[in-house]
Amino acid sequence: MTAPTTTAPRRAEFRTRDPAEARELLDTLYGGHLEVDAPRDARWLLDLRTVDPGPFTSCDLTLPADITFDVHGRDDVVIGTVVRGAIGLERRQSTDRYAPGDVYIAVHPRSTDVSRTHEARARTVTLPQTLLADVARGATAPGGRWQFTAMQPDPADTARWRRTTRFVDDLLAEPETAASPLLLGPAARLLAATALAAFPNTLLPDPRPADRTD
Repeated sequence: MTAPTTTAPRRAEFRTRDPAEARELLDTLYGGHLEVDAPRDARWLLDLRTVDPGPFTSCDLTLPADITFDVHGRDDVVIGTVVRGAIGLERRQSTDRYAPGDVYIAVHPRSTDVSRTHEARARTVTLPQTLLADVARGATAPGGRWQFTAMQPDPADTARWRRTTRFVDDLLAEPETAASPLLLGPAARLLAATALAAFPNTLLPDPRPADRTD
């Protein structure tokens, strides 16, 4: 019997005090064009750690001082969890503010938002649209274009998302586990399924007001 091929996830760490480098990095990761709202000082340090096992990407991002950047839609969906500080998103018809512990959709295919952060640290998970649509097909038959209809989950789903990401982070922390496609594939689908259950969308019928369970 042939053993499954194992490939270690790509891991990267990046730190910079240069706004130009920070601008380029945010543009690559989130489609963001950076503007600096505060003068640089000793606190001005962008710190990024990423783990990319293939089906999804997990990032730990610390943003310096107060910054503003435009967020433009892309093919992937980025879900953020605020660890420290404050993050605001100015959307087309509303302004949403997020505090430590909050979970929110940071980037989605139709994003045309402005993000303003204050001494912020966030964990983000990037999920391809194709993965989300494929997982949804197991529950319903989605049509063509689809979208999220809410950018923040209710408290129960917020807690569920945080538990799920902690579980996946624990998997990625173990080198042998992180290199196993037999585990990474289900982990990616678990993240996608949890995202679809947490954030109302047009791929799946919204089960509310019925009570949802894990």
